[in-house]
Amino acid sequence: MISNYNIKYPSIKAKVESVSDTQYKLIVSPLLPGFGHTLGNSLRRAMLSSIPGFAVTKVRINDLTHEYQAVAGTKEDALEILLNLKEIKAVIKSDEKSATLTLKHKKEGVVTAADFDKNSSVEIINTDLHICSLSKGESIEIEIEVTRGIGYLSLENRDMRGTKDPKSILIDAVFSPVNNVMFVVDQTRVGDKTDYDKIVLDYTTNGTVTGEEAAEYVLKLLSDMNANMLSAFQSGEAFDDVVKVQKKEKKNEEDGEKIDLPSRIIKILDKNGIKTIDQLKERADEVKDFAGVGAKAVEKVEEYIKGLK
Repeated sequence: MISNYNIKYPSIKAKVESVSDTQYKLIVSPLLPGFGHTLGNSLRRAMLSSIPGFAVTKVRINDLTHEYQAVAGTKEDALEILLNLKEIKAVIKSDEKSATLTLKHKKEGVVTAADFDKNSSVEIINTDLHICSLSKGESIEIEIEVTRGIGYLSLENRDMRGTKDPKSILIDAVFSPVNNVMFVVDQTRVGDKTDYDKIVLDYTTNGTVTGEEAAEYVLKLLSDMNANMLSAFQSGEAFDDVVKVQKKEKKNEEDGEKIDLPSRIIKILDKNGIKTIDQLKERADEVKDFAGVGAKAVEKVEEYIKGLK
């Protein structure tokens, strides 16, 4: 058993200092020598990617069906308006995953986020955000869906089920309420030693969370994760389910009949998860779509399967 070498851990202090309404400093000190960068990097990455937040994920603008259309009566086209709407900072006050806000404007001039109809379950923080400029005698109708989430959601990873309205334009979303983080590590004194570390983490929020809320969430997240990892390690049950599945898959492969084809084709099949004759029979129609499989290879596979029947 490894001894702790009688390490005396210093009493750590942490505090948040407010620089402005959206800029803060998290100061953590003193840390054992070398732990400043270790913890600082973890805090920075967690701050940027792991704090829940809100973002606009779906938009309707008049009767438009895509973002490359012109919007009658506005100086901006649909794409410009979408980019402006993505900058809306809102908070869903209920437990709902998403909420809808609507805007109907007929007055000439600038349209801002403050023009959205009031909704008791949603608060827009940056109400002065410019949406578009409307010409005299024109009108515009906008509907947005605000969703809660974590990190970044690309269009490629969106769940399209239930999205059949051609007038709904889906957009990618950045949920993180913290948009800029940097840190420095300084040395600090503990007793007669001067090589202990102090972290000064400088970060900016979008106004939907306070600096204290962001810091507390991230510190608790890292603490809970480390505690769970230690508990799993000490229990000796980590990865048991994964190991069982791997053993089962290996046994199935060993029990199945091996494929007797040229080695080049076997390598391609193996790369795509086909290792036995039974698997090849089940997925024969997929082979032609595998990278590196030409017409001759497909013909060989088809002839091979026919010969098995």
